[in-house]
Amino acid sequence: MNGLVANRKKCQFAQLSVEYLWHMISGAGVSVDPSCYRKFIKDYGKIAKSLTELTKKEGFQWNSKAQQAFESLK
Repeated sequence: MNGLVANRKKCQFAQLSVEYLWHMISGAGVSVDPSCYRKFIKDYGKIAKSLTELTKKEGFQWNSKAQQAFESLK
């Protein structure tokens, strides 16, 4: 044997997708993990606030603030 072993506590089997180096890999393909961008955009939380509010229970209502945030982050 070559001395290579796997730690069962650190292994995951039969997953639909896995994260690797800020990418999500699945049967559908490879995509960049959206949370990765937060690290590189100054004031991401402030800019994206109006977009985050669209996910609240009050309902989805696109407005000028959301459009501006979308354009800024695009």
